[in-house]
Amino acid sequence: MRPGALAFTAWVVVFAFVIWSFMNTGLSTEQIVRGVPGIIRIVSQMFPPDLTRIEPILWSLGITFQMAVAGTVLGLILSLPIAILAANGLELWVNLGDDGLREAAYRG
Repeated sequence: MRPGALAFTAWVVVFAFVIWSFMNTGLSTEQIVRGVPGIIRIVSQMFPPDLTRIEPILWSLGITFQMAVAGTVLGLILSLPIAILAANGLELWVNLGDDGLREAAYRG
């Protein structure tokens, strides 16, 4: 299936924005080459890892994981009603009391 003109235009705009961003950062090949020794130094300091602080690191990692789970659950709870209301072909039946009257609201 071939993308439409709007999708093509959106991709061209995104590509142009990425190119513009790279051009305006002032980053050059020379800077990248000069930075390689620093990258190698930082990576070499990572190995072997220093395990003397493993307990606080794991504690912080656990807290971070808990925040991620809580945020995901909160996002799910908040988005579920919106998703249900936005579904095509959804019929909502509202009971208007004990007399059995019902009102159908079709969302399409």
